[in-house]
Amino acid sequence: MNDLATRRFLGGLLLAWVPWIPTLVGLGYAFRGISSQKATGVGAVAGGVAESLVLWGLLSMIAC
Repeated sequence: MNDLATRRFLGGLLLAWVPWIPTLVGLGYAFRGISSQKATGVGAVAGGVAESLVLWGLLSMIAC
């Protein structure tokens, strides 16, 4: 492989995995909130997921 093909491959790999970063951060916030509040159920997870989606939306808006 030449240098250009390697750079394109790594750039594509980066673009493919970047959306997982805010998702993992949001899940981390959700699990931290669940453990600190000793909460269970759908409502406890929904707050963390909503926070993840807000973070993803803000990052997408900045990128665009």
